[in-house]
Amino acid sequence: METAMKMDRRKSEGSLIFDINGDFDTRSAGPAKEEIRSAILEGEKSVIINLENVGYIDSAGLGTLVSALKTAKENNGNVYLTGLTAQVKMVVELTRLHHVFDIFPNVEAALEGLRGRRASEAQ
Repeated sequence: METAMKMDRRKSEGSLIFDINGDFDTRSAGPAKEEIRSAILEGEKSVIINLENVGYIDSAGLGTLVSALKTAKENNGNVYLTGLTAQVKMVVELTRLHHVFDIFPNVEAALEGLRGRRASEAQ
């Protein structure tokens, strides 16, 4: 059964978090890509994409993630992935994107990792 994707956004510790729920596929990737891109172009430097409630991702979903990363890097930012489900993790590893993205087990771990990076950059 297909699940329509829903994407919520929230701020925490200077990062913008997108919580994605449902299938991240051809039908949902376009609107998600625009929303994430707009946030980055409006000045968000640290974007966390939480995939813990994504049961399925296809090439369009992956393309959205890669596009977001490219836009972020062009604007001196970064995109972090969290909460990869077994299916999403398998696809990310098959496409070797785990070598491209910083991946954390959950949002809290990502925020903690980013805190550490900010502290070391401040020294």
